[in-house]
Amino acid sequence: MNIKVIGTGYVGLISGLCLSLRHKVKCVDINSSIVEKINKGIPHLYEKGLSDLLKKQLQSGNFESILFNNLSLLETDIILICVGTPSLENGDCDLSYIRAAIKSLIPLLFNVKQNISIIIKSTVPPGTVENLLKKTIRKDLPKHLHPNISFGMNPEFLREGSAISDFLEPDRVVLGSECEISNEHLKKLYRHFDCPKLEVNSGTAEMIKYVNNSLLALQISAVNEYSRICENITNVDIRDVMMGVLLDKRWQSNKDHNIPPSIHNYLKAGCGFGGSCFPKDVKALSKFANSHNIKTPILDGVLSINNDQPSFIIKKIEKFIDISKAKILLLGIAFKPETDDIRDSPTHHFIKNLSLVGAEIYVHDPLVLSKLKSHPSSQYLKNSSYIENYENILPQIDVIIIITNWSCYLRLPSQVTKKNKIIFDSRGIFNSNNFPESNYLTVGLK
Repeated sequence: MNIKVIGTGYVGLISGLCLSLRHKVKCVDINSSIVEKINKGIPHLYEKGLSDLLKKQLQSGNFESILFNNLSLLETDIILICVGTPSLENGDCDLSYIRAAIKSLIPLLFNVKQNISIIIKSTVPPGTVENLLKKTIRKDLPKHLHPNISFGMNPEFLREGSAISDFLEPDRVVLGSECEISNEHLKKLYRHFDCPKLEVNSGTAEMIKYVNNSLLALQISAVNEYSRICENITNVDIRDVMMGVLLDKRWQSNKDHNIPPSIHNYLKAGCGFGGSCFPKDVKALSKFANSHNIKTPILDGVLSINNDQPSFIIKKIEKFIDISKAKILLLGIAFKPETDDIRDSPTHHFIKNLSLVGAEIYVHDPLVLSKLKSHPSSQYLKNSSYIENYENILPQIDVIIIITNWSCYLRLPSQVTKKNKIIFDSRGIFNSNNFPESNYLTVGLK
């Protein structure tokens, strides 16, 4: 098939590259420097395996990036809209990039004679395909062109750090369509994928993505709430509690009981979730429901617990040391390992809250240290706060807070030599035996 992908961000670039293994794909952007870098084989974002895949597909001839000004739809089967849908200040989903993409496509559709499907792949509120995409296109195009143009929704389920394998080996593919043409186009697009394919209408596909992400976020906040209860019970560790819970066969994989299903990764106490999806999608679903006069106490609770978690951890540390006089090292800025995404990372909450009480803060990350300098939370940091080699500063540090479980931090037990140092392991990757001379703290343990 002939595919045009509008947007070369995380979803657009990875989806376009993976689809180019079977189809002809052009990724479209308005930024000439991004287009130029992509065509030179240089990704403008980090993802495991992305650089090699980009070089391979450029050489194959099935993939290239082009400027929107050079876009033609004359031989196109499917347009995938993969632009950003960030949160507005009030929590609503920002559809301005979607609107801009639709408006830009309209003049190009006047010359289309073949059947063409316009599919939204970005995460959008239910009703966006029907009430925005479809209505806008049909309002601005002559009626004789309407039968040629169909619409749909094909949500992505990519996890940063494993996005390429997630795309190529999916759990399922959701095919949201508004008519037989778009349904057939989507089935043909994914015909080589050996996984369940769920054929639904566009509104259902839009809702599936929101429920999927908010339900995963719910698991994280629920376990963090349980961990707060455990911290008030002597000698009860949330990690042991969850191990006992997850041995229930209903939480186990039927294929191999020795390999826990990936849902277990969302059922661990920690410092909260971040990234580009969970925070904004939970907010957007709550706002969408509220706009229909539906109260969402569970979704609101998910956000409340998550937003409070860094403060909860800081209060626990304050029981052991005067933070206003402490030197504190934050290990990890990316919201999860193997990604360069710092959006809504818990680190930003730690930086702000610790600075407000006067702590001397130092920050390290093996990949995205420089990105923090342009983030709003950098206003709370000094030039000396950014540490490229954290080992050199360890002797001066009073408190170490592990925020992102990068593999390089697994060496920490052998690197900490100063006695009575406070180690707060917010990801639960160690135990007290790893730091016999330090004060080891973690989430969900008194």
